[in-house]
Amino acid sequence: MTDGTESQTPSFHRKGFRFDLFRLFTWVASAATVATLVCIAASILVQAWPAIAHFGLGFFTTVAWKTSDPETALGNLLVRDEMFTSVIREETKRLELPAIEVDAGMTEDDLARQVSRVLAF
Repeated sequence: MTDGTESQTPSFHRKGFRFDLFRLFTWVASAATVATLVCIAASILVQAWPAIAHFGLGFFTTVAWKTSDPETALGNLLVRDEMFTSVIREETKRLELPAIEVDAGMTEDDLARQVSRVLAF
């Protein structure tokens, strides 16, 4: 006799083993997601291996990897970043989207206040 508090989740009972369809589905979905991510990572590693073998792991950490003029390369990257920032700034104004200007002198509290103001908290 039941008191009406038991779960009504569809399931099958076979030899004492509860085969819950939702749990099975979520487990399969999560396992497939992890397997997919592992395959993507392996594919990227295989395709990147020649560059890693040639340049070493410094390939990931240095700004201007193996260039004859690292100062000019860094300067070019900074100019490119400033150009990109100005395009984003112009598009934000044109579309009348809220934006927050962040600079190195800004504290976390200043940034939190600006975010709260923009998001109307």
